[in-house]
Amino acid sequence: MFKLRNHTQFGHHKGWLVFTVAVLSLALVLSLNAGSPKLFAEISWLDILGEGSIVLLTLAWILSALASRPPGKVTRYIVIGLGCILFSASLDLLDEFLRYPPASHWLSMIESFPAVVGMLVMTGALYLWHHEQRAINIQLRRREWDYRDHGEIDPITQLYRGEYWQARAAAFQESGGNGYVAIIDINDFSYFNERYGQAEGDRYLHEVAQLLIMNLRQQDLACRYAGDRFALLLPDVCETQAYNIVKQICIRDLIDIKPDEGASYIRSLTEPFDLEMELKEEQIRNWMEHFGVVTSEKDWHKVHVSGHGDGEQIKRIIDGSNAKKLIPIHTQHEEYHQKFHSNVKVVNQSDTISIG
Repeated sequence: MFKLRNHTQFGHHKGWLVFTVAVLSLALVLSLNAGSPKLFAEISWLDILGEGSIVLLTLAWILSALASRPPGKVTRYIVIGLGCILFSASLDLLDEFLRYPPASHWLSMIESFPAVVGMLVMTGALYLWHHEQRAINIQLRRREWDYRDHGEIDPITQLYRGEYWQARAAAFQESGGNGYVAIIDINDFSYFNERYGQAEGDRYLHEVAQLLIMNLRQQDLACRYAGDRFALLLPDVCETQAYNIVKQICIRDLIDIKPDEGASYIRSLTEPFDLEMELKEEQIRNWMEHFGVVTSEKDWHKVHVSGHGDGEQIKRIIDGSNAKKLIPIHTQHEEYHQKFHSNVKVVNQSDTISIG
């Protein structure tokens, strides 16, 4: 069954919905208290049509913003700005139905001022929206190329469909660009669908799509080409680079995992400190939940293994090892380790060293 809250963000914006109703109610109360109804012959229906359209469209913009945007600073400023404009437009519309005495000249001042404030707030909101959109464009870079059409997005994988990929590949070829194309197919996907059901099959496709995205460069493009087949466009790479990019995706390794019931997963990764790493961790966790290794938030944290240690712990490990040579890994401060050992050698990238 269709449920409005499942398809909009209204459930997160109850306070702003109340704010919108309060704006309209305040304009109505102020106007009714200050004025009296006009005669029918005095009403200008053409003005009502124009001013009423502004009220309805502004209200529609507010509802559209609340329906489509998550909570945040940009959404807050948009609603406040449009709310001020809605307040002024509502007072302006009610003027066509009511006559005000000279003592109510203050209402004219109230009618104009909120619209100016609303325009200023909306200007700030659009400025923030511009910066937000730039950040979103970077996140979506591996999903779309310089052209956006939400009607061509596959709802399961959230990647564009094959038609979009073909158009972008043709445009890239016409521009004289060089690159490689890779087609990735999931073996025996129909068997997986039959065994676990369509819902699990859709989730499977979604996770594979996330795996593709996480292993591509910012300038690459991934699309769902057809069924269980994905297409990659890898610009400005040689054959070896293209091969390495595709190889590191390692979809086969994940698909072939068949842990026994009650198996454990040792997570020895650095805690995520940016969006890319957070998405990667979420992807791994989804796979572990899918295989039944992790079933709750408590289980996920319980299996975490950290390689961090303070100075005293590092010193005890070095003293207890009785090593002839100390080779710190992933550090640029060999002088720190020289306090604990007389023979320290730091290996730089592409260096070779004898450990004999």
